[in-house]
Amino acid sequence: MVPDSKMRSATTLMKQSATFGIVGFDHQSILPGTNPALLPNAAALMAPLPDALSSEPFTPASDGTTALFNGGVTVTTTGFGTDSEHTTYDVSGAWNSVKNASVTADAPAHLTFSGFVHIDAVVGLGSDQGSTVELDGVKRANLVMGEGADRIDVRVLSNNDDWSNAFRANTGDGDDVVSFSLFDAAGAAAADPTFAAALATKLTYDYTGAFTQIYLDLGAGDDAASGLAGNDIMDGGSGSSFLLGGGGNDEFYVDGRGGKVSWSTITDWQAGDHLGLRGWQPGVSQAAWVEHAGTAGYEGATLQADLNGDDVTDTSITWTGLSPEQVPVPTTAHADGMLWFA
Repeated sequence: MVPDSKMRSATTLMKQSATFGIVGFDHQSILPGTNPALLPNAAALMAPLPDALSSEPFTPASDGTTALFNGGVTVTTTGFGTDSEHTTYDVSGAWNSVKNASVTADAPAHLTFSGFVHIDAVVGLGSDQGSTVELDGVKRANLVMGEGADRIDVRVLSNNDDWSNAFRANTGDGDDVVSFSLFDAAGAAAADPTFAAALATKLTYDYTGAFTQIYLDLGAGDDAASGLAGNDIMDGGSGSSFLLGGGGNDEFYVDGRGGKVSWSTITDWQAGDHLGLRGWQPGVSQAAWVEHAGTAGYEGATLQADLNGDDVTDTSITWTGLSPEQVPVPTTAHADGMLWFA
């Protein structure tokens, strides 16, 4: 029997709903039912095909394994009804035999998806408890989380750059961690028929991540995020953030208006990257450089900014491994009066 302290009350029991589909088109970047207003850089997305999700909704009702979508998807739930409840959605056939999966949960959730092309997940909106989402071998996704300390781990796979390779995530407030890495399809193929079949159809198992575009809104809180080789946009929000863009020409945003002293770090700045500091007031704000400061192992040129003119540092930004002379000279000619480094 599960101890009462670990059981959710009837009023907080999570209702989770999952649907699946196979239909798409080359510009489809969002699935039916997902609100683009909740996602970063989504205002111009084309509407999805109405039948991109065609299955009846599924809601886990107990521990165990269930076959869905004519046997194309296997769902396994453990810890049902407890705070550690975890559900895994796994494609049973070849990669792209089930293209789409959409899951909503009205409470924090712990979810794993394996072998899908496209995932949309909206979990725990309004909750201050954290959720976890793991994506294995996925090409694109839209993720919306609540206000707790959330964790997103994405292991990316792509077969071409003809269709969307975009990932969008809004992690809400809280201290969040978002990690992108490359999925080892060749290694997985030895044990998983989904990826063995995919390799036979020329899935790019040595994919470098260059097709993938990542758009992150990390909200308030102390966050960490790492990208891949594409041109990513990472908004660290207010609070302290550790941001690693990976390759490509990345854009970073830091917001010093959170009401507490913050210190953010860009760990891999390179030529072609950009950074905007929100909260800068021309004629009021002032800044000074420290040659070498920051968290141990990530020190570098550090900008200390007094945003409201009270001679107190409100936010600091460190460029790991760089000197002040190597950081671009900022301007305030960007929208909203941001201090802009390019």
